Amino acid sequence: MTTHDAATSTPRWPTRPCDTELWHNLWQFTRAFTDMRPMMAQKMNMGITDLVMMEKLSMGPQCPSALARHAGITAAGATLAIRRLELRGHVQRTPDPSDGRRVAVGLSPEGRASVHSTLDPMLTDLAQVCGELDAHEVRIVRDFLRRMSETMAKHMAADEAIADDELEDVG
Repeated sequence: MTTHDAATSTPRWPTRPCDTELWHNLWQFTRAFTDMRPMMAQKMNMGITDLVMMEKLSMGPQCPSALARHAGITAAGATLAIRRLELRGHVQRTPDPSDGRRVAVGLSPEGRASVHSTLDPMLTDLAQVCGELDAHEVRIVRDFLRRMSETMAKHMAADEAIADDELEDVG
């Protein structure tokens, strides 16, 4: 089974042992997730980079370098984004509890409220869909998503290693 590019009729991906409809549904879900970001950023009156940083911060306080890596921007770019978010009342800087010389960036109460008011309706609907699965289906889906995530992480780690090697060759 090979998926073809409609414009060129050439294979887009190599043959893989995967149900075509499952692959298509997975692709649709990932596209919907990607396409959701601009809409959410617009609703929150911010850019995509700021939204991506807010998503990361919703998991707990982060150091600026972790936010930069997550958003795919430089440390200087992260500093500017953090400042923008801070000026709008979305984040606050505090001393890092593990190292008082460092700073931790976290969502402010206003920032957390903004994230919740924007995302909760969608998350509630998604949780409803998850709640319709029986225990056996939950185990299957959980295992499937875990293995898909591990596979993607493996490829990301390999790509990061290649990038690091290329930087060492330049230096």
